Amino acid sequence: MKITKSNIKICLLVITLVLLTLPAHSAPLELTHEPLFLNQKVPPALAVTFDDSGSMSWSYMPDSRSFSKSKHSYASPDYNLMYYNPNINYKPPVKADGTSLPNSDFNNAMRDGYAPNGMISKIDLRNYYRPFYYYYPDYDNNRYSISYSSAGRSSTYNKAYYYRWVGPSDASISDMRNQDSNYQLVEITGAAEKQNFANWYSYYNTRSKLAKAAVSFAFVNFGPDFKIDWQQINQNRFNRGTPRMNTFEGSHRVDFYDWLFHIPGDGNTPLRRATKYAGELFSDSYGGQSVYYDANYGGELTCQQNFHIAISDGSWNSYEGVSGNYDSGSSFISNKGVPYSSAIANNFLYKDNNSSTLADTAFYYWIKDLKPGLENHVPRFIDDYTDKNGNTITVSTGDDWWDEEELFWNPQNDPANWQHMVNFNIGLGIEGSFNRDTDLLGIKSGALSWPRTNNDTCFQRDLIGNEVFTSCANHVCYDGVDRDTADIVDCGGNVFPLGDIQLCVNTDRNQIINCDDRIVRRVNESQARVDDVWHSSLNSRGDYFSAKSPQELSEALYKVVANIIKRKGRASAGSVSSNIISNESLAYKTGYDTSDWTGFVIANEINEDGTLGDVKWDAACKLTGGKCPSMAGNPIVAQTRDHASRKIITYDYDSKTTHPFHTTYMSTLEIDKILDSSYIRSLEPPITDYTAAADSIIHYVRGDRLYEEKNGGQYRNRRSLLGDVINSSAKIIRGPAESYNDLFWSAGSPERNAADAGNGYDKFKADNQNRNNVILVGANDGMLHAFDAGINSSNGGDELWAYIPSKSLHGISEYASPTYKHTSYVDAAPFVKDVFINGQWKTVALGGMRHGGKLFYALDLGESPEDEPTVLWEFTDQDDNDLGFTYSGGVIGRIAYPSGSTTVESKWVAFLPNGYNSNSYKSVMYVVDLETGQVLHKWDTGIGDVSNPNGMGSPVAADFVVYDETDTTNTFYGSDQGIDFVYAGDLHGNVYKFNVKDIFTHSNTMEILYAGSSDRPITSAPRVFTPSDGSENVIVTFGTGKYIELPDRGVSGLPKQYMFGLKDSRLPITASYTLNDSRIVEQTISENGNYREVTDNRVGVEYSWKIELPEDGERIVNSFGRNNQAKVLIAASIIPNGDNPCLPGGKSWIMILDARTGATPVSGRLLNNGNSDGILISDIVVGNPEVLTTPGGNQSFLIIDGIDDANTIPPIVLNSGEKWRRRSWHRINFY
Repeated sequence: MKITKSNIKICLLVITLVLLTLPAHSAPLELTHEPLFLNQKVPPALAVTFDDSGSMSWSYMPDSRSFSKSKHSYASPDYNLMYYNPNINYKPPVKADGTSLPNSDFNNAMRDGYAPNGMISKIDLRNYYRPFYYYYPDYDNNRYSISYSSAGRSSTYNKAYYYRWVGPSDASISDMRNQDSNYQLVEITGAAEKQNFANWYSYYNTRSKLAKAAVSFAFVNFGPDFKIDWQQINQNRFNRGTPRMNTFEGSHRVDFYDWLFHIPGDGNTPLRRATKYAGELFSDSYGGQSVYYDANYGGELTCQQNFHIAISDGSWNSYEGVSGNYDSGSSFISNKGVPYSSAIANNFLYKDNNSSTLADTAFYYWIKDLKPGLENHVPRFIDDYTDKNGNTITVSTGDDWWDEEELFWNPQNDPANWQHMVNFNIGLGIEGSFNRDTDLLGIKSGALSWPRTNNDTCFQRDLIGNEVFTSCANHVCYDGVDRDTADIVDCGGNVFPLGDIQLCVNTDRNQIINCDDRIVRRVNESQARVDDVWHSSLNSRGDYFSAKSPQELSEALYKVVANIIKRKGRASAGSVSSNIISNESLAYKTGYDTSDWTGFVIANEINEDGTLGDVKWDAACKLTGGKCPSMAGNPIVAQTRDHASRKIITYDYDSKTTHPFHTTYMSTLEIDKILDSSYIRSLEPPITDYTAAADSIIHYVRGDRLYEEKNGGQYRNRRSLLGDVINSSAKIIRGPAESYNDLFWSAGSPERNAADAGNGYDKFKADNQNRNNVILVGANDGMLHAFDAGINSSNGGDELWAYIPSKSLHGISEYASPTYKHTSYVDAAPFVKDVFINGQWKTVALGGMRHGGKLFYALDLGESPEDEPTVLWEFTDQDDNDLGFTYSGGVIGRIAYPSGSTTVESKWVAFLPNGYNSNSYKSVMYVVDLETGQVLHKWDTGIGDVSNPNGMGSPVAADFVVYDETDTTNTFYGSDQGIDFVYAGDLHGNVYKFNVKDIFTHSNTMEILYAGSSDRPITSAPRVFTPSDGSENVIVTFGTGKYIELPDRGVSGLPKQYMFGLKDSRLPITASYTLNDSRIVEQTISENGNYREVTDNRVGVEYSWKIELPEDGERIVNSFGRNNQAKVLIAASIIPNGDNPCLPGGKSWIMILDARTGATPVSGRLLNNGNSDGILISDIVVGNPEVLTTPGGNQSFLIIDGIDDANTIPPIVLNSGEKWRRRSWHRINFY
């Protein structure tokens, strides 16, 4: 038997690191990787039960082996898995503060390293060592009782030692126990070996000591994001006054470790009663402060998850839990309304023929609502998508997973949204009759049955292969003698002589063939009770682990904690649609599924009534291959490209080169970035071959399914290869459609020279008008994806290429972690524009990453965006440390640029806001050369610091020399087709006007159009309209509000927010607008149920307007929709559900107003059949509503997709008084 080198801290180190999934920020903005409206930051409650029975004081394991104190095998790690193993590194346990207990001294070793000072006794392991047989501590009375083993040596004292088995590697357990001659004595020598042995002797040489060490490591990095209470299995410590359940910090943390280290070992194993005590704890049966109370919230948490972790070393005995056979009843109705009946095939796993078992107790506290007075908001958990036969279940996108009963009753999923208890059990040194890893499917399907717990049980298989009870008296299951020495007779009198033993008895010697050639299985009572522990875990949607060695105990604790972390990091199993965009024939819907953080991009046909018709294609299905439940008939969809042939590129920031995302092309620095994650750092043994490790991650990210756990790999399982799409709406790239006119480029400019040579924009537009349309979507799998839009092609939904920004490489390995907690990568939509760079017309995409990184990228899409792009540049915080997380998008435009001579030429540039949580906390705007990424100019407002952070929001660019879109002669009024001014707001509530035309000739090119305050921040891009009064004025419209960090979930104590429309001109600002400025006319909102109307106060040509949003917490966080021809804006405000961390989402108001006045549009009200200016969207946090025009242009609608199961709200019909043609909606001269 070979035991490989390991570390007793092995998987516990994994635990401590995976808990730290988010990096610590010094910045005051509490930005989060999780969608704010999911409200997941609620600490789960853990009730810990530790076995203090007498057998925990034993120094041998597992129970399935017979131990003799006099045999060499007792002192060998090859037989006694509790004994000292030189291949394990025994580290001292850790204390509440994370520091270690002291190393033991080989010359003066503590018999009990956990004992208080008053009862510490020590021995010299050089001469006075004897192995423990048991050690019973009595910490309350400062005494202990020890029994020793001679283990083949002197019964007095010896030098510390162990034995190694040197006999046959295939020897039976019986031979290894008895054959002393095949053991080799090894005495402890060398300083490192002595230290290791001394630590084992003091901290690990009994079951209780081992478990204490393992728990100390497992819990050391639990913090205030967990609530913990504890008890011993023989003592209900839950009922000891208030508060019982507290966050794991301060004195409560110290008390836990003090309790852990001083648990005695004497008594029975009443695990049923202890589990009942835990259930009553979560039922608030003990009085005092509720276990659901949260001091920060000031109330009870309706979404708190409850877990019971029990560590014991024996099958249960003595004292019942609940009375009755709860898991075999038929009268229970789950709180979802799904009936439970043990007769239903889906529920075979739960039923048995036992009463008052541990499984009954666990089932009772799972199916019962433990707090009927609390609303039910506990997040559901789905981890397995197969039916009872192991076949994958498919559910249509947008449907509720829990409507599928096989998923609902799958024990690896937890559909309970009511207050309930989930049990995780760890058994030390005990084994049941089932194999946890191989028999679950058989139990789920009914092929295997749970044995009786009050007597020995025999089963035989019926004619369809399922186990049924049979009388042990009628079948020879066990004849009481060793089967190596006796014949076996079956029920028909057939004799199986000794020589035929292998024909009728399987390897565990408990199954034989009976007279009908059907297997008979015998389970003794002790095994059945161990099986019942597993049964109880499954009944409550938890898990069970049997640990027969120190390594297995470490691994079991890791898996328990990892499962809890996984549940903590997930919300419901519902899909979420985040955005819809459309063209003339298709609507594109993006979104994500929070159960496993996969995403989707779906194309729907558009019906005449504005509803979305059949799914034409699903990009996630085509990327992944297999069944596609979003499409009618659940067809099998062929995978467009396998992982090896996908066109995925990345950018080497250090060498400034674009290359394929393959290991072959990766630099050493890039490999280091890929492996730079807490997940990789936590692996034991540590990685030594970095290239191979990075290669496996690259394969996984590219979509190689062989690296997933279900296929024998080590990385997270995925249902889909497309990551979640949250804040990145799809961007359609059609044929070139900019309104440039080649006649109006300035003489001698590069654009004019190209036009004169026959290569102007008109030619570019004509050559590419029928190019294949492409959709760009950012996803949190680390990539910007390009998909065929399926308009001019039959290949709709095919992935064309993908790009991984260099910042995505940092920690992309976290995406593969089995305990993955949602992380942002490419979480923003790009800005796309046709530009003239590097001597030719091209289409360019400019994008950021939101919380995925402090980075902007520019991609050269060439003439055909379906071809693999080239990265023009990446601009990061390494280029300028004032760049923060790029929540704010950039825009592209053409500016006047001095050539160094008397001639003023042009340059295409990107205007980049610095975003949030930069190093300086100020708000900054950059002007960056689109060709090179060089910073040409930087506007630094100087406003903001660490105590009052600031950051620039998304800009809008405007050319003040506008043209009349209604003029059919296309007469332009001096347009130079360049940018004159840029407007943007910041977190301090200011709106800046940046003078682009003069940035290289004048010093004062930044002005404040609106001087606001930090309690009314501006986080969305302004929208600019022309007033239609013949002037060169503009109306700058914007709203105030913020929804980017955790405190933004609150609604109380916030000032009322506003919408504004402010007049501006090309002239310098004489006085900034303020909130109570006399130049601003106020319109007022009145509400009537679900509808709103606004006043029509007169706004003259010299005045501006504002509207106060009336509801508490109401705010504007998305840019207005805009129709410049109709002078109409669409505003979507949001109102989060408040400070309650258990109430996700919120509601929204949609308002359609005249951009010039803030009142009803000139043509009349556009909502509610022409009767309202605003409409309430309940229970939905609305993004940017899409104006959808039906085929033929007969009717226009607002399409809004929400966050609840991706169900589209019925289309909002827009009054036909306005022309909502796509051309008028999009053809504008502002960017």
